[in-house]
Amino acid sequence: MLELKNVSALTPDSTTQKSILHDISCRFEAGQITAIVGPNGAGKTTLLRAAAGLAPLSAGSIHLEGCNWKNRKTRARNLAYLSQFQNIAWPLSCRDVVALGLLPYGFRNDELVTAALARCHVTQFSDRPIDTLSGGERSRVFMARLLVANAPLLLLDEPTQSLDVAGALGLMHLLRGAADDGAAVGVVMHDLNLAFAFCDHVLLLQNGVLKAQGAPRDVFTPSQLEPIFDVEFDVMAVGDAQYLVPTM
Repeated sequence: MLELKNVSALTPDSTTQKSILHDISCRFEAGQITAIVGPNGAGKTTLLRAAAGLAPLSAGSIHLEGCNWKNRKTRARNLAYLSQFQNIAWPLSCRDVVALGLLPYGFRNDELVTAALARCHVTQFSDRPIDTLSGGERSRVFMARLLVANAPLLLLDEPTQSLDVAGALGLMHLLRGAADDGAAVGVVMHDLNLAFAFCDHVLLLQNGVLKAQGAPRDVFTPSQLEPIFDVEFDVMAVGDAQYLVPTM
């Protein structure tokens, strides 16, 4: 479990620093998927980066259960982070890209790499250079790199953005499986219906402020969403599932 207590953060520009996050307290619980949602510029990525130890705090503290979160090596061995944009400078094989996920542990295990490739349905790309794949195919390889070490904390920033419908559902099923196996998962998302279907907990941000948190059914209500997204929402039931339908 990762806990953030009264966390605040500033922009990195030292000349015109502005507050991005304001006094946020939340948890990423083991066995759960926590969605971080909100409009563009709400502070979602900054919150995720702060949780990963990649964005400096101006106030507050972060605690990783059973570990010294301030120690970089400890963080690297206990969390896996997938940023919104992935840049590959060299034409590494997909197998070698996935193996990079084991670097914090100081060893390479081809069995773990092969299993992660298979888990993400990219075995057929094992020996292909990563820069020859489509955006969606690369996303699945990066997902394999995230999962290869079975880290207890997974943090992902908009991982479904370049995936088609089947790919997005497949990725969310992978995260659901990781959470069911005991991992704590935090994921920045724009697709509220995917969050509704797969996530256990939601953090709703606006202008760096945590406006609401709780189960999707409690947070994803028109009365809470409409003033934040400036869009009207209807809730539609299909069988046992509920869907948010934005209206203009």
